[in-house]
Amino acid sequence: MTLGRWAVASLLALFLTFDSVAAQTLTLTRAEALATARQAYMSGDPALTYAIASKIAASDPFDVEALLLLSASNQALGHADDAFVFGKRAWAAAREAGRPAGLRYEIAQQTAHAAWEAGRYRDAVHWLGRAMKLAPDEAAKERDAANQARVGAQIRLRFSGNLQINPTDNLNAGARTGLLIVQDQVVGGLSGWSVAHAGVQTFGQLGAEYDLGVSPSGRARNSIGFGLSATLHSLIASEALANPDLDASDLDMWTARLNWMQERFLGGTAFAGLGPLQFTLDATQNWYAGKPYSPSLRAELRVPLSRSNPALSLTTALERQWQDSPSGVVDGASLHLQGQKAVALPWSTGQLTYTLGGAIVRGGWSNAIYDSLDASLMLDPGVALGPVRPQIGLGTSWRDYETYSLGFANVTKGRTDTSVWLRAGLQLEGIDLAGMTPTLSVMRDMTWSNISKYETATTALYLGLAAEF
Repeated sequence: MTLGRWAVASLLALFLTFDSVAAQTLTLTRAEALATARQAYMSGDPALTYAIASKIAASDPFDVEALLLLSASNQALGHADDAFVFGKRAWAAAREAGRPAGLRYEIAQQTAHAAWEAGRYRDAVHWLGRAMKLAPDEAAKERDAANQARVGAQIRLRFSGNLQINPTDNLNAGARTGLLIVQDQVVGGLSGWSVAHAGVQTFGQLGAEYDLGVSPSGRARNSIGFGLSATLHSLIASEALANPDLDASDLDMWTARLNWMQERFLGGTAFAGLGPLQFTLDATQNWYAGKPYSPSLRAELRVPLSRSNPALSLTTALERQWQDSPSGVVDGASLHLQGQKAVALPWSTGQLTYTLGGAIVRGGWSNAIYDSLDASLMLDPGVALGPVRPQIGLGTSWRDYETYSLGFANVTKGRTDTSVWLRAGLQLEGIDLAGMTPTLSVMRDMTWSNISKYETATTALYLGLAAEF
């Protein structure tokens, strides 16, 4: 007799007596009931597990362990959709109660597997993403990532979206001084959009990607995608009243993008085990202030260098833009190294993300000829302050023009800009809006230039929604 059947027989023996057909009541503590349910599940009796766990959940609908057992037992009984629902309830209860990361990892795993079995592949990808954030070690994280890739491959049509609202004191990246100064010489005054104005910038993006499947060789996967984005601007009321001749829509930008991507798996080569090479070809058309502007074609190759700690990749890109006169054709080439590394902090293990790279741009006139370098560091300290998860970042960039034209005169010593930015972000983990969580960031950006028109200081507040993984 299995342990599960023995448990059933024992319970029945306690419920009934030979002297009376009246049912007797067996009183168990919550811990005893959970232990019995776990034993029944481990012995292969999901029906008994469900019976006991449902009684516990009936008395306490927020009992995390009971909800987790209900999810597992429903899946074992072939009710994957119900298992997914109970998994989500267990996650919400565990997060509300501040339960340990290890238990939440187990819940995320269970919910992901239930979604996978139910054919809810998008949900499975989402919950495996949550599990990856809570994985106890790198090996578990890699297993979850591999499972996420496998289930993600079954989603042929994917959608993406982004919405960000940015109140700022420098809507147009205008100069912080009202004077045009070149090489310490005052040339004249600045007006209109050359001077900083306060307002709100709204960025929205919608996209779709269709997976064309794996090639006959099994070494490549192709996909095509389309995206539409808009960056809209508005002045605050006081700025609009003080500057009636300025129309903020003159700064609006719309972009339509069509792209083709190929992931190529290089088994048996030096890249085997590092993940696929990613090649992307983008065709883009912009509209600036309602008029067509600067169509471009961009080719990008991403090469994985390491999957371990640190994870490294190298991205190189070539781009051509077709601008109106006087620029004409503008060509650019860039190279960037990206990495992620787990770092030991006194309170936990954090995640450091860094980039280092540069670009060379060459066009038909002086203002489209420059070189640039940039670097950034972002730290996730791996700690939550109540429902808030903080991030901090620091970056710098340098851009140099050998010569530069201001329209009426050439700056013989060119133009050199140096920027530094500092960003602090908060993710509100306690709020879940259809799998998205609100984000809040504050950014301070300062640029120094030898031409005052490009010397700016900006403080911006970013309000957005992000996928909660």
